[in-house]
Amino acid sequence: MNQQSLQDEINRYTRLSEIILAVSSAKDLETLLTESVKKIYTIFRFDYCWLALINRDSISYSMQQIFSIDKDVVARQDCILLDVGVCGWVLENQQMYLSGNWQPDEKEIIVTDEPSQSILSLPLQVGGQTIGTIAFTAKKQDYFEIIDLEMAVTFTVHMALAIDRWKQVEQLTEINKDLEQRVQQRTQQLRVINRSLQEKITDNEQIQKDLQSSKEKEEEAHKAKSKLLENINNKLRTMEEAYKVKNQLLINTNNKLRTFLNSIIDSISIVMNYFTDKDRDYELLDQAQTAAKESLSVVNNNNLQL
Repeated sequence: MNQQSLQDEINRYTRLSEIILAVSSAKDLETLLTESVKKIYTIFRFDYCWLALINRDSISYSMQQIFSIDKDVVARQDCILLDVGVCGWVLENQQMYLSGNWQPDEKEIIVTDEPSQSILSLPLQVGGQTIGTIAFTAKKQDYFEIIDLEMAVTFTVHMALAIDRWKQVEQLTEINKDLEQRVQQRTQQLRVINRSLQEKITDNEQIQKDLQSSKEKEEEAHKAKSKLLENINNKLRTMEEAYKVKNQLLINTNNKLRTFLNSIIDSISIVMNYFTDKDRDYELLDQAQTAAKESLSVVNNNNLQL
């Protein structure tokens, strides 16, 4: 190896170190994929770069073209079974695939219009687990050299670590979002429960107020009833006293009247002794005595009733 070749190799490894540093410090996954592949393109040449990552179902992978010299990037393809295409073959076998004369069949995903092509497909592995593949393709046959392979392997190792880190970040972000949603849902549920409890407390307070108001009204009605009964009793007692007084007055009056009538009857009897029954005055006295006796009988009956 001459001095110029040695210097070129040193420069390539220097640029590779810069790319690895950029890969490890990429701000987002999209920048990591596009910018890092553009930079590795300055170290060794290729025509297309494909990235395949295993889906969460572990039976399929998603593939997208992240670099093209034609500036025409193919749309992303999702849910490709693991046994389909070069990427699928590498994923299933967890091996590196290198071919300078690849002849694709109908099932292959990575194809070009050229009759032959070179494919360098490397597994993305972290901790012995394959998370995907990265495939560099060239239109020419036997295009890639050993130094290209060394650069690609080193780049792929750090690329796998960076992708895994970003996938973990995305998973943590999803977990955080899910936790936030659960917290929000639980918070909303607690708000609904608290609102329901508050409504029940308000209803119970209103019921207590209504019960207290009913109790107070009942107590007031009871007091009014008691006062009314007391007034009625007082009036009845007053009326009873008045009735007793009245009765006593009637009794006294009747007694006086009876005494008076008895005295009249006795007086008429004495006077009648001076007349014969043939005298006219005797007849008048007899009639007067009879009327007095009838009046006395009435007075006696009244005394009995009183």
